[in-house]
Amino acid sequence: MELRPVPESVRVFLDAPELSKIQRAIDDFFDNTKKYIESIHDSSRPHEFEIKSGQIMYSGLSYPSGWLTYMRYDFTYVVAGVVETRTEFNNVRYTFFRDLSCLKV
Repeated sequence: MELRPVPESVRVFLDAPELSKIQRAIDDFFDNTKKYIESIHDSSRPHEFEIKSGQIMYSGLSYPSGWLTYMRYDFTYVVAGVVETRTEFNNVRYTFFRDLSCLKV
């Protein structure tokens, strides 16, 4: 299984039609990371993957400033994620990250 590169950061307007493309990119990013880990790790035992998401709130603001969505591996390691930050002008930036340093290859 080939591990694709981490996607570049993307900025869009909140109501832009590109949002569905970005959601597909996020889903593909998590799916590729999961499949890569499964392909190189011990298949004699099951591995657990879980995707979690939560709002980012900054003090002094009355609206959520963004979201953090991340994939957890074996209940311990955060192996991939996307940070979504939003401005008061509804510009949204999606920043992707991946950390596979927990894997013993």
